[in-house]
Amino acid sequence: SLSAQSDIAIGQWESHLPHNIGLQVTQSPEKVIYATDLSLFTIDKEDNSIEFISKVDGLSETGITNIKYDRFNDQLLVAYENSVIDILVGNDVIGIFDIRDNTNFVDRRINDIFVQNEEWAYFSTGFGVIQYNLQNFEFGFTLDAGRLINSVSGNDEYLVMRSNDLSYILDFSNNRFPNAFSSWAILQEGLPIGYETAAISVIDDQIYLADEDSVYVANIGEPFNSIYTIPDDNSVRFIKEMEEGWMLGLRGPDFTSQLLFFDDQNGLINGVNSCTQVLRDAEVTEDGSIYFADGFDFVRFIKDGECRQELYRGPFGVDAADINIVNDEVYVASGGVTENFGDLFGRRGIYILEEQGWNNINELNNNFYREKDLIQHYRIARHPVKPLLYIGTFWKGLIEMNIETGEQKLFNTLNTDGALGPPIGDNPLGVKISGLFFDNDNNLWISAFGAERPIAVMTDEGTWHSFDVTSSRLTSDLIRDEAGNVWCVIGGNTGGMMVLNPGASIADPTDDLPSRFINLNNSEIQTGNVNAVAEDLDGAIWVGTSEGAVVFDCSITAIESSCQGSRPRVLEGEELGRLLETEDVRSIAVDGANRKWFGTRNGIFVQSPNGEDQVARFNVDNSLLFDNTVQEMTYNPTTGEMFISTNRGLQSFRTETTGARSSSRHDSEVFAFPNPVRPDYQGPIAIKGLSRDAEVRITDIDGQLVFKTDALGGQALWDGQDLNGNEVAGGVYLVFSSSTDTFRDPDTFVTKILMVR
Repeated sequence: SLSAQSDIAIGQWESHLPHNIGLQVTQSPEKVIYATDLSLFTIDKEDNSIEFISKVDGLSETGITNIKYDRFNDQLLVAYENSVIDILVGNDVIGIFDIRDNTNFVDRRINDIFVQNEEWAYFSTGFGVIQYNLQNFEFGFTLDAGRLINSVSGNDEYLVMRSNDLSYILDFSNNRFPNAFSSWAILQEGLPIGYETAAISVIDDQIYLADEDSVYVANIGEPFNSIYTIPDDNSVRFIKEMEEGWMLGLRGPDFTSQLLFFDDQNGLINGVNSCTQVLRDAEVTEDGSIYFADGFDFVRFIKDGECRQELYRGPFGVDAADINIVNDEVYVASGGVTENFGDLFGRRGIYILEEQGWNNINELNNNFYREKDLIQHYRIARHPVKPLLYIGTFWKGLIEMNIETGEQKLFNTLNTDGALGPPIGDNPLGVKISGLFFDNDNNLWISAFGAERPIAVMTDEGTWHSFDVTSSRLTSDLIRDEAGNVWCVIGGNTGGMMVLNPGASIADPTDDLPSRFINLNNSEIQTGNVNAVAEDLDGAIWVGTSEGAVVFDCSITAIESSCQGSRPRVLEGEELGRLLETEDVRSIAVDGANRKWFGTRNGIFVQSPNGEDQVARFNVDNSLLFDNTVQEMTYNPTTGEMFISTNRGLQSFRTETTGARSSSRHDSEVFAFPNPVRPDYQGPIAIKGLSRDAEVRITDIDGQLVFKTDALGGQALWDGQDLNGNEVAGGVYLVFSSSTDTFRDPDTFVTKILMVR
């Protein structure tokens, strides 16, 4: 299980990827190896233990297309959709980037991997076949076939390859020009004219070829003969060698599949038509266990005659539209809505990261969801005090779940005094929730997309109210700031920000509500495409648009025309520009040091509290970020982790900061970790529980100053060196921290660090 109280070090990444759908499966003598489209995981054949391997653990990329275990050299070959190849040898990962970087060919996607012997492997691509030396790690010949090659197979003397229609053979041992397409002969004799190959494999000295109707076999150099007729409405997924004989994977209609086993005389032995529904691949181990790569939910395998369906570590899917963190528990709504608020009919439900690990709730294990047809779980918010979780569906309303008792309730037009309404002209019960936010009084603010009164609130006492927004009803994300204003993103190409101040009007929505629509015509917002809103630790409001970020440091006068916002100036090279003016800012988060994290289509930009200086920059090329399109980010002030949702899944990064209880008071406990500091430890030493931006001084036991710094939020870092950059000696060091610069304030704290040398 994965603990929500993460133990990853400062500056490290952690993956939170699903492991419930297999893309391909292969095996080594000790392990069954699965590929999802984002990562790998292995199942130990002896004790069934699981190991997870992702980009965070050393892989070069995400987006896996193929894996193949090389039994000759005891290594694993992994191909990615961008044509990068990894070779995993023990704990080392050898990345091969040549195919990706070769722009002489347009379609360089690797469709199949064939390991011929201890020396050679072959990659079938969108343009032909590439030979690669597994011992010298260098390329052999490249065949430009001028067509897509789906797979390649063979033995030491012959190679065969499959295109979209015909298949071809090469006498590899006697041909000096394997890179010439004219050297490859069409496989035709005994096969139907104009056949289309569904699968091909060379097993010993025989070629097995399947089209849509039959499986054929031929000794190399002889005509093909039909040996098996494909059942109607079935399609061939693969032909694969077993220890004795071969197997045929078939996929039928309506989520049915079967795996057939043949002996080495091509006689049908038996088959399996259960345990797998959307069959992609399969492996049979030495003890007769069958492991399926299945396109449907669950990892499926048959062991000791029993079908098992497992959900391994991680959330149920890669989609994460909204993230909320309360008391160290992470709540994720999977989504199911396009960027333009179109329906995607997502059924992944919600994911909860607790101390015991991930808990996935969806229609597969929740009768309430299934009976009421609740899909597109788009927004999520945990009550700050009560054990209640609220999930906004972009489908049928708001779900209330008691996380202690499991009791669930659905709020819609019928039981909210009409406060939650459907989009105008839509199904009366089709309430589409597009924003959720708890304010400091524990009132839940809600966006009801397209409704006649699209902003609603459920007070902490359980009463419902709603408000009209005359500028637009396409309401999305919303927050309530410390001054009491509600800031709501208005979607669409002519959108902006709606600001309203309900004041005492929450209980009397008939009052003339002070409000203002802020857009490109009356503010520093430069576009009609507004995506995100966040409040920083100083009460300023940051707005993310398709043309950068705008800050409104005027919440007291937010509904007045004078509050137009500003675009911080930043130095880009030698020129002064506006903050992220060429970036599409999709999400904004604020860490414990009040630094701004901007998620864009071009990675993450971390800026100083005022936005003017770049603190860090993360993208797929310079970091372990899964994908450059960042959908959502949420900060955990307790651990200092930033949870990040990308197009390729959920991950987290531990920042140098933590949240502080206040700007002037320390926590009841200030402590350092690790403590004691062992001789082999090389990372930063963190002092946690400080007041925000506290001044920190470190002395030796005699009171000599060794180091001084300022906290980042509620945490300060020390590298174990003195002011001259020298490693300090072993012994006890005193840490003095103060929220003022006098160190005589009552809120001054002292703790100790033991250095072991």
